[in-house]
Amino acid sequence: MRLMGDKVTLNVVLPATGKTYEFRVSFDLLAGQAADLMANLLSSCEGCRYVASAAADLMFADGPHAGTLLDEKTTIRSLVVADDLYDGQELVLV
Repeated sequence: MRLMGDKVTLNVVLPATGKTYEFRVSFDLLAGQAADLMANLLSSCEGCRYVASAAADLMFADGPHAGTLLDEKTTIRSLVVADDLYDGQELVLV
């Protein structure tokens, strides 16, 4: 796989609002860090409908890994290199 740039664009569904949000995520983050950053940002934007939990996780919404949580200690880069994450992929913030 040829990597372009150092970020991947992910579409993240927030079940509390039913909305999808687009995030550009650095390859250098761990999946757990990315989930926490997303949760905190969405909590500040959607405070009336969503409050970030202490342990936010990201889950695959589609494809062969649908319903599986991303390992919080895995880098975004390694998930992209393994073709588990790609631009435009839909994830769920849980």
